[in-house]
Amino acid sequence: MIRGFTFLELILVVFIMFVLFGAMQYLPREKKTDAILVQIQADMQKIKSAALMLHADTGYWPCVGSLGTSLIDDLDCSANPIPNWNGPYLDEWEKDPWGRNYTIYEVNSAGIILMGVKNLGKDNLVGGSGVNQDTLVTITNNKAL
Repeated sequence: MIRGFTFLELILVVFIMFVLFGAMQYLPREKKTDAILVQIQADMQKIKSAALMLHADTGYWPCVGSLGTSLIDDLDCSANPIPNWNGPYLDEWEKDPWGRNYTIYEVNSAGIILMGVKNLGKDNLVGGSGVNQDTLVTITNNKAL
């Protein structure tokens, strides 16, 4: 006698397939988010290293809001040549995973100048989480150093 699947067995198999399919859709998205955040950190650390090398060679810091001025070419913030420039410190200015430029920023608080690199995430707005989270990497906590 040939016996087939019961309706309950078929429903159970279909349910299990949907659960597995759903799990497979969720996990890669989480991994992709993690990979994007790691790439942003790596890019920003690269800019930080270049800025520290520039300062060690010349005593100059990159321009605030710049797109690599003084890290890619030998010009300071006023477009004058920088003495002892030994670059390029970056081949090209880094862009985030969404094609936007990272930004050099500066904050002066109680006489201490904080300089760093920032990225506002996928939404390009302050705040957020996941791929929308802001990322800040401090270059120096006293620009006068």
